[in-house]
Amino acid sequence: MLIGLFDAAGVSPHYVQHVTQIHSMLGLVHAGLAAAIVPESASGLHMNDVQFRRLATEPEKPVELHMAWRRDNSNPALEPMRRLCAETAA
Repeated sequence: MLIGLFDAAGVSPHYVQHVTQIHSMLGLVHAGLAAAIVPESASGLHMNDVQFRRLATEPEKPVELHMAWRRDNSNPALEPMRRLCAETAA
């Protein structure tokens, strides 16, 4: 998704750091060493002096979520959770 957004804007970013943890990304931003694209939920972390701006994307909500579990999982909460996720995604 991000590569598509950059290509559409004619932008070719130069990556110096690659981190996968949102807290690490925001720490680099807070230190003035980076800009980051993070999920909207990251704005709830309330990092001082870090500004969040919404990005327009097509489709509007492009994130895919997947659920995985072991076939031999005997946890009684699994089936209700599977049903809830299926209902929410529908």
